[in-house]
Amino acid sequence: MAWRWNGRRCFIALVVTSAVAASGSMSLGREATPSYRTSVEAGCRELLPARYALLDRELVRGDLRIRWASAGVHALADQRDGARNGVPDVIDDLMTQLVAARAVYGRGLGLADPLAQKRYQAARAITFFVMDLPRGNGLAFDEITRLPDDKGDGAPCSLAAVVSNRLDFSHNVTGAHELFHLFQYGYAMFKAPWLLEGMARWSEGFFAGAAPPRLAGAAPANCQEATRLRYGASAFWTVRWETAGVTASVPEAAGGARYRNGFRVMAVNGDRGGDRVRADLETLARLSRRTAADMGLPEHDWPEALQKSDRFNGAICAALW
Repeated sequence: MAWRWNGRRCFIALVVTSAVAASGSMSLGREATPSYRTSVEAGCRELLPARYALLDRELVRGDLRIRWASAGVHALADQRDGARNGVPDVIDDLMTQLVAARAVYGRGLGLADPLAQKRYQAARAITFFVMDLPRGNGLAFDEITRLPDDKGDGAPCSLAAVVSNRLDFSHNVTGAHELFHLFQYGYAMFKAPWLLEGMARWSEGFFAGAAPPRLAGAAPANCQEATRLRYGASAFWTVRWETAGVTASVPEAAGGARYRNGFRVMAVNGDRGGDRVRADLETLARLSRRTAADMGLPEHDWPEALQKSDRFNGAICAALW
């Protein structure tokens, strides 16, 4: 079912009792905690802020969706439509980037797609919202979201991410970065920055629009040193994965993708990482399940502070090594 907003309605959230803090990862900025309210529909949560209803335009490609605003505070900074197809070039470029990234992470690295993961079995789509952000460039939610449509019938459950309306996606890979977080969330509940942001920053190396890494000093010598970093932990994952001797190829379709201005989407057409990436995420998935059982927690419903805690770093390093 295609989703449509007319921009005239605010969200009406059916609530159980109180707001629940959202889980997300802020790219190139501090963590954000948008509000959620629990839906009466099991497995979904509804985004509370009415500002999301201001995003009145939509581009759909299969189960990928992008929503943006044609006017107002959330309107795109650049609304040029060089192709004259009714879609701004930056939105076309974001979709091109997301399709390529999904192919690289899935077919290239062999990772399970978020929509195929047990945690997200109720989700039917991945939706990116392009809107004004007070800080940072992006945010990926780790809960399933249900967004009412303009007919009041309710839209399918969705995984969601937000990216800034000021970005030029032919020169910025925030979309691919946030999509990688959705892949990570499907595997494990651990959200320590060295895992979440270090791995996602490593994934940016596939893409031509990625900013050059800013690393101080040598790469972390071991896992314990990496746990003290955030984005800089990407150097640890680079050494671990790209010297493993097991590789995966960038899918041909993704390797040849280009933005509207003719720039290539991918920086590499060869091999990076490969099976070792999948093996590490699968190790984290097993550890996550065991940890939940040992602590008497639901497999996919941990307190946010616990997910972000550093208390599991020792167990993670031991499991990976």
